[in-house]
Amino acid sequence: MCKTKIGRTTGQIKLVYDTQWEEGFPLDRLMEELGLEMRTFATSAGLLLMKSLIKAEEEHLAGALGTRKTEINRWSKEQGSVVVGGQRQGITKQRLRYRSGGEVPLKSYTKFHSDDERTRAIYQRMLAGVSCRNYRKTLEEMAKMAGVSKSVVSRKIVESTEADMKAFCERDLSGLDICVILIDGMPLDHQMTIAVVGIETTGKKHVLGFREGSTENAEVCKSLFEDLVNRGLKMDREILFIIDGSKALRKAVDDFYGKNAVVQRCQFHKSENLRKHLTEQYQAEYERKLNTIYGMNNYDDAHRALKALIGDVERLSISAARSLEEGFEETLTVHRLGIPGVLRESFSTTNIIESTFSVAENVMRNVKRWRNPMQRLRWSSTAFLFTENQYRRVRGYKSMPVLLAALENEVRKQKGEHIAQVA
Repeated sequence: MCKTKIGRTTGQIKLVYDTQWEEGFPLDRLMEELGLEMRTFATSAGLLLMKSLIKAEEEHLAGALGTRKTEINRWSKEQGSVVVGGQRQGITKQRLRYRSGGEVPLKSYTKFHSDDERTRAIYQRMLAGVSCRNYRKTLEEMAKMAGVSKSVVSRKIVESTEADMKAFCERDLSGLDICVILIDGMPLDHQMTIAVVGIETTGKKHVLGFREGSTENAEVCKSLFEDLVNRGLKMDREILFIIDGSKALRKAVDDFYGKNAVVQRCQFHKSENLRKHLTEQYQAEYERKLNTIYGMNNYDDAHRALKALIGDVERLSISAARSLEEGFEETLTVHRLGIPGVLRESFSTTNIIESTFSVAENVMRNVKRWRNPMQRLRWSSTAFLFTENQYRRVRGYKSMPVLLAALENEVRKQKGEHIAQVA
C-alpha cells in the first residue's frame, strides 16, 4: 500500500510502501491530528510537494550534497515564490551555476512561479464580486504573501477581460438555431448598452451581442442586428421578438426583419405603465385584474376581457386607458399563438433578459470608475459570458415545437394580409 510521509525537519514529501497501512484510515482523523482545515491542509501539502519537486530537480542537476559528480555547482540561496491555490507563497530556493559560468534555471521552479493559476483564481474572485482593492483581504493568512498588489490584480483582470471581449465579439453564430429573440437596454456609465438574447429551438439561451448607445436608438439596434448576421446568425426563419414596448426597438425589428418577425410586448411593462397612470387607491386592484387576464389560456377570452378592462379604466383615467390600449394586441401575441401555459409565461415578459442584466450588473458592481469605452466593452463581454454560463433551458422548452408551428402559421398569415392590402 502506498502512502505519503512528510519529513518533520526537511519538509520533503516521500512516497513509501507499508503493507501494515490500516485499511479505511479515516481522513477526518488525519485532519484532526494535523489540526488543520481541509483547505489549509491542501495548500500546505501543495507547497510541500512543490518544494520537494524543486529539491529533486536540484539534486538531479547538481548531485547529492557533498558530491561533485556534475558540471553544475550549488551557489547561494535566494528568496523566491510559487503560486498555490491562487496565492503567492514565499520560498527559499537554491541557485545553481555551471562551473564554466552561467545560471542554471530550474524548470520546476519556473513552472510553479508562473502566474497562470493565480490569474484564474483572481479572475474567479473578481467575477464573484471582490474588488481589486479588497482582493488581498480574501486570501488565506497561512503564509507570507508576495506579489499580490492591486496593480498586479488590475493588470491580470485587464488581460482576462480583453480575452473575453475577443471571444464574445468574434464568436461564430452560424451553428445556432434561434427562434426567439429578446432585446432590451441596460444603463451603464451614463450610456445605454443594448443587448440581444437568443433562444434556440431546443430551449437553450445565448447572449448574442450588444452595442452601446446614448438611448435605445433604432439605428444602434439595426447596427447590432447587422453584426449578428455578419457573424452567421440565421435570418431566414420566423422569429418571435420580445420587447418592452420601446418604439425605437419596434422600428428596428420592423426595418430589419420585416414580416418574418412576430412581436410580443412585455406584459409586466404594460402592467407597470398602467399603475403609473392610476391613482394609488386603484393601482393594486387594476394591476390584479390585468394580470388575471394575462393568465387566461384562451386568446378570445383574454381579448374580450382586456377590451372590457380598457372601458372600465377609461372611467377612471383617459390616459390610463390609452396606455392600456396602445399595443394591447401585441401583449396577447403568445395567447394568439396558442403556446402552452409554462412556455407562454416564459415568453410573455422580458424577464429572461432582465435577469441577464441583473447578473451582469452584479458582476460589474465593484468597478467604481469607468475610464473609457474600451473598459465598458471588456467588462460587458465578461459579464455576459459569465451570465451565459449560468443559463438553464427556458421553462417549458419541451413545448418549443408548438411555438415553431405557430410562428410559421402566424408569419404566413401576416404575409397574406400584406399581399391583400397591397392588392
